[in-house]
Amino acid sequence: ELLRTMSTLLMDKGSLKEAKILLMKAIEINPNFAKAYDNLAQVMLDLSSLEEAKFYWKKAISIDKNFERSIFKLSEILFLEGKYDEAIKYLVNNNSERCRTLLLSCILSLGDENKFYKKYHEFSSEQSCNADLGSIVEHSNIIYKNNINSPFCNKSMEYIYKRKIDEALFSNRSLEELIDFFNSEKIQYRAQKTLSEGVQSAGNLFNYNYPFIKEIKDSLEVMIENYKKYFSNSSEGFLRRWPEKYELVAWMISMKNGGFLKPHNHGYGWITGSFYLSLPKLEPSSNAGNIAFTYSGPSFPQNQDLFQTKIEKIETRDICIFPSSLYHYTIPFNGKKERICFVFDLIKK
Repeated sequence: ELLRTMSTLLMDKGSLKEAKILLMKAIEINPNFAKAYDNLAQVMLDLSSLEEAKFYWKKAISIDKNFERSIFKLSEILFLEGKYDEAIKYLVNNNSERCRTLLLSCILSLGDENKFYKKYHEFSSEQSCNADLGSIVEHSNIIYKNNINSPFCNKSMEYIYKRKIDEALFSNRSLEELIDFFNSEKIQYRAQKTLSEGVQSAGNLFNYNYPFIKEIKDSLEVMIENYKKYFSNSSEGFLRRWPEKYELVAWMISMKNGGFLKPHNHGYGWITGSFYLSLPKLEPSSNAGNIAFTYSGPSFPQNQDLFQTKIEKIETRDICIFPSSLYHYTIPFNGKKERICFVFDLIKK
């Protein structure tokens, strides 16, 4: 257990290869250590070894058939691969909120409207409130022309909040130090399938003890409070049931010429934010390099004529905060300068 605990600390700092070594040692000592297999699977996923990750999650489940975290993570991968029926086989035997929600995602993706609503109404009495459920409801309402009330957020595009973080809140010096840190050998990168022509930092940047990290965290906490105040009159679930205990997780993304992020959301989060540190010169008349929002989940039944898109034009020092249920992507750009942003999720503990 000590080796596994040490490995999780390394994972949080993005030291994936070092974490892998410790976990392999822990498994060598105890070949039936389900938690070590679970952690190792996550490390392998972040190191782009998808098949190995799936193998280790299956190994953890074979040791402990009720191991919720491994069941969820393996099913999530199967869901993203379009193997919905296989994912359902794992999910039906677990009653956690996130497993129930992922089960709904699988059923919606299979396009069985009757089965979807039957299962949704079975779960609706549980009073779940999470971002993934919010995205499921918003997509299904459009595709099936229904009007189910989302327990998380309805019309989540109306809760996009774009402001500037000025130098008084986060200094130019700290901004430059943050970019230099991201480009240094202290940072390891993790695999990110939705990212093209770019890199993403591994681990949680808030685990580093540097003055510029503290300053960016303090400034984001100010913006989060501003966000809550701005929408204080709303009755939406994600605002009314704001987590009493939460943590902030952050990473950085850099894109080069032609880079972009595919449509995705942060369904494990509560709110998500993107702070733009450096941008290529973007044509005002073009949407290149901007962030776009949609209710359309990429794995769900599609009819693009039904879905609207909202594009936010961004400049250096802009921050966009929005419900984590909302799907978003970036528009490819051409330019010599890198597009660098600092991304965070507020996650319910």
